[in-house]
Amino acid sequence: MLVASKRLLSLSTCVVFTCLPLTSRAASTNSTQAPAHASVADVPGQVNRYTIPFFTSQNELSGSQSFTGITVLNNSTTACGASVKFQYGQDSNNACVIKVSIPPRQAITFCSRAGHDPVFPCNATCEGDGLTFTTGHAYIASTNSPACSNIDVDGHLFYTTNNDTVVQGTAVLTVTKFRQPNNGD
Repeated sequence: MLVASKRLLSLSTCVVFTCLPLTSRAASTNSTQAPAHASVADVPGQVNRYTIPFFTSQNELSGSQSFTGITVLNNSTTACGASVKFQYGQDSNNACVIKVSIPPRQAITFCSRAGHDPVFPCNATCEGDGLTFTTGHAYIASTNSPACSNIDVDGHLFYTTNNDTVVQGTAVLTVTKFRQPNNGD
């Protein structure tokens, strides 16, 4: 399983094998205040392709949990870099950035935190316990080339109990093209 950093603790954070510069201090753990993150720059060489306007990832609430899974299918004939930026709801600060290379004609599932197989198999998750008390939106990016613009994206929200071993419900998340409005669907 691949992991990416969710906390901005130093002058750089490594996402899989790519390091991104940061200018921030660690995340605030006080849930009544906005997180103290600074935005992480876009992944070098990638451009945003899709937006998911809402996700949530919880496991600190008594009795119920949730996590978000975003699958990216590379439809091209070449390997493409892809990333998911999970951001906090009311701002543009990253809670977690996951970056991977996807082989041609294959899919990778990015998760806000690890679910338990076979609930939903995650190929890449946020570091450590993942996002455990976060609601926000996400951006999906891929390598800035014509071939790598040919990706499909699908997002699901899972509501679980019993340490993610029982699925209470699922929701298909809205996926829109970057900087294009949806049709209310």
